[in-house]
Amino acid sequence: MFGLRFPFLCFLCVLCCVAGFAPAKDARAAAGDGRILFIGNSFTYFNQMPLMLQGLAQASGIPLTCRMQAEGAATLQSHWDNPGQGKSRLESGSWRYVVLQEQSSTPVGRADAMKKYAGLFGKLIREKGAIPVLFVTWGYRDEKASGGVNGEMQKILTLEYARRAEETGALLVPVGPAWVACMRLHPKANLYLEDGQHPSALGSYLTACVFYATLFRKSPVGLPGTMAAGKHVVCDIPAAQARALQQVAWETSRTFDGRKFLEAYAAEQSRIVSKEELKPKLTRDLTYDALVAMIGKPTHANAEGRTYQFGLRNRVMLLAVFSPEMKLQSASFHSEEGGGSERVEVK
Repeated sequence: MFGLRFPFLCFLCVLCCVAGFAPAKDARAAAGDGRILFIGNSFTYFNQMPLMLQGLAQASGIPLTCRMQAEGAATLQSHWDNPGQGKSRLESGSWRYVVLQEQSSTPVGRADAMKKYAGLFGKLIREKGAIPVLFVTWGYRDEKASGGVNGEMQKILTLEYARRAEETGALLVPVGPAWVACMRLHPKANLYLEDGQHPSALGSYLTACVFYATLFRKSPVGLPGTMAAGKHVVCDIPAAQARALQQVAWETSRTFDGRKFLEAYAAEQSRIVSKEELKPKLTRDLTYDALVAMIGKPTHANAEGRTYQFGLRNRVMLLAVFSPEMKLQSASFHSEEGGGSERVEVK
């Protein structure tokens, strides 16, 4: 199986232009006919994912040219502010789609920065006559979590990308949700490299299939898993594995709805208590079972240390430590948006 390994990150950082597949001569006009610019970082350029998408399009008779401006750990802010990065590349060419991929943790810790620069890029992309596209990335690997993906991180990533799509009118490509679905359906599929963050060749191929399904509104099932650009092997995914990934990509793309996700999230938040509502109830008589009955099951647990983490409204986290009798011993609130922490006096 072909796949670029993590140590080649520095080499890949300088890749700004993806070598092209020649469009098929008899290719028909299609919804995705044209040029795509990817603006992102290593989550985009690992394993030459844009070339995979271009190869899938070529195999189905869709003329497509993919280019990318990607640098390791780049954010939308750095692509906007730094000369020669994403903004410059966008302004210097003619594009049908422009794909924006934020740095993997920025939507979780600096959602305000993502909001600002996704908005700036979205406006400029529209002015250039192109369609803005948002690449919903995946949560980091978590061996203890259901499906092997950090579910809380994935929820926040999907939430922030969906919010930006509503604000900018961008097309949402649900790659992260497809990874979650794939890990649940095919737990032996290794989508990650050893670092638990970057994509393996399988992960990048699944990503390309989700882009294909979403941009062209066509099923990728039956397209090749092995592709080359001249003598250069782009990917070599066994047929059975390729088909399984294609099916996940198509089903996710077909059923995912960003607006419905936002509505479901809002409904969920309305049922969750706030920090202000909960604080007076955090007493030494409060048992673990009583707390769970009030606010639901913990998002993370260390049963041996009797330490539990709970999600509250407005992305506030409660960290609660219990005595051997499972009565509350200490508690603190932590903001997931950089608002600091607050220790509670448990009486």
